[in-house]
Amino acid sequence: EEEELARLRGKALLWLERAAQFAMRRYELADTLELLQRALWLKPDEEAQARLWRAVGTANALKFDGEAFWKAMENSLKVCADQATCADTLSELAFQTAIRSSMWTKRPDRELVAGWIEQALERSEPESESRAKALIARSFWERNTPESAHEASEIAGRSGDVELRSYAWGARATVAFAEGDFESGLTWSQLRLDVKDDITDPDHVADIYELAIPSSCANARFSEARRLAAEHDAIVGP
Repeated sequence: EEEELARLRGKALLWLERAAQFAMRRYELADTLELLQRALWLKPDEEAQARLWRAVGTANALKFDGEAFWKAMENSLKVCADQATCADTLSELAFQTAIRSSMWTKRPDRELVAGWIEQALERSEPESESRAKALIARSFWERNTPESAHEASEIAGRSGDVELRSYAWGARATVAFAEGDFESGLTWSQLRLDVKDDITDPDHVADIYELAIPSSCANARFSEARRLAAEHDAIVGP
């Protein structure tokens, strides 16, 4: 019964994706990847394949497996036909590469990552999350582009997305720190600390602390830095 088979495949895909999303939130990454591979086994259309491979990439980024992350994102781009979907994948590829420097045994080629950022910016809509993430990636990767960090924070502010705002403020803190403006770096880091209780992703919360601690040290707030380091340890320990 081909019609019933198609209906059941659609339902299976829906629930496998949803289960994978919840598993990823719990940091059960092996389960996440198994669920996503089962969804891919159903041979969905190309748009769904691109979305699923992007999720596989994100799960591997959370595992700090850089090679597996890249391979999955490349697979997503191979089957991507929709411009907005391609922009999402390129911006996620650049974003995760730029903010997770410790997942690389050898730092990726600067021009390669810069190319991804430029492609994401070319394909993304002006007010989209994809554009904001590409601008954030540029700020973390280059560290000398205050105009990109400013635009990212403007887009994030209008979006109302607290996680996007936090990463955009992190971009501004990173650029300010690189310029030697440690006071501004601390101010942007503090804004992130003020909203950390609204963020449920422990990986994101850890990132907030990892930028705030050196900013506190650079401003000679050593007691504060030690307190933040202890809180960071409680987040990443599990």
